[in-house]
Amino acid sequence: MKKVFLSLAFVLAIGSSAVNASSSDEIIPTTSTENIQIVEEFGCASDCVQTAKQGALLLSSDTEDTSTEGELMEHYRSLYYFCYQHNCA
Repeated sequence: MKKVFLSLAFVLAIGSSAVNASSSDEIIPTTSTENIQIVEEFGCASDCVQTAKQGALLLSSDTEDTSTEGELMEHYRSLYYFCYQHNCA
């Protein structure tokens, strides 16, 4: 009978320590409207980058010139600005 009580006590001790260990390490994220707004703005800007990049590659005749004054970058800046002003602002 003594072994049964010791076994029961051991099982309860191990079980409660496992529950305490998993709940104390748990991180509960808090969500606010500010966090959600930042994610949406980042997603919109990222979408505009992809759209502007693809459009600039299609419109430019010289895609090798990647300088800031080149045709490719002029098209990219124009398309990005247009996308951001109309979709993200």
